[in-house]
Amino acid sequence: MKTTEIAESGVQALFAQPDGDGPWPAVVAFGGSSGGLGPSGGWAAALAAEGFATLAVGYFGAPGLPAALREIEVEVVERGVAWLFDHDYVAGDTVAVMGISRGSELALLAGALLDRVGPVVAFAPSGISWSALGPAGPMDAPAWTFRGKPIPYATTPDPAALGLQMNPSLGEPFALRPIFEAGLAEPTRWCDAEIAVEDVKGPILLVSGEADAMWPSTPMGRLIEQRATGRGLAHPVVHLHYPNAGHTGAGVPDFPGETEVLHPVTGMAYALGGTPDGNAAARADSWPRVIEFLRAALA
Repeated sequence: MKTTEIAESGVQALFAQPDGDGPWPAVVAFGGSSGGLGPSGGWAAALAAEGFATLAVGYFGAPGLPAALREIEVEVVERGVAWLFDHDYVAGDTVAVMGISRGSELALLAGALLDRVGPVVAFAPSGISWSALGPAGPMDAPAWTFRGKPIPYATTPDPAALGLQMNPSLGEPFALRPIFEAGLAEPTRWCDAEIAVEDVKGPILLVSGEADAMWPSTPMGRLIEQRATGRGLAHPVVHLHYPNAGHTGAGVPDFPGETEVLHPVTGMAYALGGTPDGNAAARADSWPRVIEFLRAALA
């Protein structure tokens, strides 16, 4: 396995190439609201070791990319997919996509909107497109666009209206989950911002932590399941959820599943939820099932 940094054709990425001769089943991976490659660089190496040609793509928060998660083109995934096909790395007609947290929105949007994207893996998932995010926090603007048009987005209530004080000087990591739960309790905020998961052209695998403190990823995963079933998705949806895991309860087992983070975009300390043991157990159980899912879906 070898890795190569890519900066060409609108693609800023890390390519992890399996040993041996290609083509291979292929994955495009990307991180969440922390920007840069996030955890996708680690996923890429681990996936390549399992025989998947993997392109870990940056879409904001790194040199040469937008500074904020605002009006990010879904085409950033399309360009990554095209790069893999142009270099004859792909076995088959489609690639899988893998994203976490805000990147799960991008993964599901890519699966619904792009022709050569099939299976979708979403960690700490949301099937709702939430608003943009910048250094000052959420913005009343779209996070995503496609073919020059904004993707409809949901907004969350003002924390002050909920009696919550987001103050970095307090020193305690802040749990965002109650804000998102309050937003979910008002369907008019998000009903027009649900992603059309019924248009995904392959199976979907969701991995969530029931103790996620960043946002309610298990309930949002269930919303994805409900929409897929109710709207007639032609492929299965599998949802793995773990009671003692948090926002980082999915990913490569050898990497730590943090329970809090100093966010590189907002500068805030956030609670991620779960316990170290719970996150580790969830990763140990789910990662082999991710590999099995991708092998079957891309066969």
